[in-house]
Amino acid sequence: MNPGTQTFADIVTTKWQLRAIRGQPSHRLLAKQGQTLDSHCRAFIAKTPFVLIPSADRAGAMDVSPKGNPPGCVRVLDDATLAIPARLSNRKVDTFANVLQNTRDG
Repeated sequence: MNPGTQTFADIVTTKWQLRAIRGQPSHRLLAKQGQTLDSHCRAFIAKTPFVLIPSADRAGAMDVSPKGNPPGCVRVLDDATLAIPARLSNRKVDTFANVLQNTRDG
């Protein structure tokens, strides 16, 4: 078969079809999910020199902005809030503009 002429016998269109193929996550994995930053998360954040911030504008257009500084640049303010410093950049301010339009990203 020539590249570009391949066809798919089955197309996954629902979460249920995907689960039938990939299975369910383990209970141990699900138990690790939390709504707050525990001590392990805080320790990891304290050591990281790099983060990626995904955001979307009101219409759903996505952006991912890299942020990097020496370890310790990201601060945990409380159990659910991080402070990430704004550095000199290309001045596009995509993330800030998106958060102003779509507060769920903030």
